[in-house]
Amino acid sequence: MDLTQLRLVALGHSSAGKSSYLAAMYTRLAVGRKGFRLVTADTALAHQLITSGELLGRGIYPPPSSRRTELSAGPEFGRRAVLGFEWTDYRGGALTGSAADDPETAQLLERLTHADAVVVFADTQRLATDPESQDEVRRTVVLLHRAVDEQPTPLPVVLVHTKADLVTDPADRARARAAAAPLEELPVSGGRVREQRGTVPPAAAPARSAAR
Repeated sequence: MDLTQLRLVALGHSSAGKSSYLAAMYTRLAVGRKGFRLVTADTALAHQLITSGELLGRGIYPPPSSRRTELSAGPEFGRRAVLGFEWTDYRGGALTGSAADDPETAQLLERLTHADAVVVFADTQRLATDPESQDEVRRTVVLLHRAVDEQPTPLPVVLVHTKADLVTDPADRARARAAAAPLEELPVSGGRVREQRGTVPPAAAPARSAAR
């Protein structure tokens, strides 16, 4: 079964919630619903993701990842493949490195120019409290602009605000929104970036647990 038709790239700095999101997504979708389920040929990675997803359900979050994660998967209906995708989650440090000095940063830039879609993770809590996060946002915007400019077709971008439920003060929320504004205003696919807010999917985590 060909599971690498769509190339998806996940971007986000360390602790932004990429690993939690992927684990929660896979754990929820692998169970299946109405005949559809998410499958992968990598049984070791599937076991790792489901284990992490079950721990998320108990409020135990994975430590920040220092390595790239690649998942080739796709939904099946019955035993027939419906769609395939390759999800690549780069370590946070790849965003701040130099393509000339860091092979993974160079690979990230190359992957972005051939991506079918990009999912950007923005840590709401950090955006509200850490001024340095704005530098990370600017670096991400530069990378995305480069990818959009080199793409022959429009590049869909989804912006995922993680840990949003942990920021309850209106002033902090406004500060986080202002810090993320350059990401939200990226002109891609003929319009604004599509946003997703909230927590880890509820089947994999308690109601108030945010992606980390």
